[in-house]
Amino acid sequence: MFAAILGLALAGPASAATFGERFDLDDLAAAADRVVVGEVLSTRQEVVPDRGIYTVASIYVEEALRGEPEPVIEVRYPGGRVDDLELTVPGAPKLVPGYEVVLFLDDDDRVVGFGQGAFVVEGDTAYRRLSDDVFTNPNLDRDWKSDEELRRHYAAYSLAEVRRAVR
Repeated sequence: MFAAILGLALAGPASAATFGERFDLDDLAAAADRVVVGEVLSTRQEVVPDRGIYTVASIYVEEALRGEPEPVIEVRYPGGRVDDLELTVPGAPKLVPGYEVVLFLDDDDRVVGFGQGAFVVEGDTAYRRLSDDVFTNPNLDRDWKSDEELRRHYAAYSLAEVRRAVR
């Protein structure tokens, strides 16, 4: 019951942030105080009093495209599971340990545009699923028959495009 109530309390503002404004690459670059390419090392969940359940992802920074270079940063976002309580927030990023990512972050190391500023890197391309409730590797999602079909479901930018937009 607590998780359901908490989910409703957090889903309102989160949904507005997620489903209201769509960010393209230039929007993300303009809004970000820090942009990093890195690997998700681990995630843990914590309960923040009067705020709910948050996931904290530790990111090994391979390249700082903007902002102070630090070897490891922590990114917090709403949602997660602690014991028998689970909070799912539509549109929140879902960072997966082992994935290489590009993250557009604000000055508090929150993902810009809610989950829109979190991309998984595969090869030389950064991908973000266009639906708001999934963070996945496009090559594990399904076997795409064409690049056009893939781009109907994912925003995709080469890392060179990302670097140009950020710098």
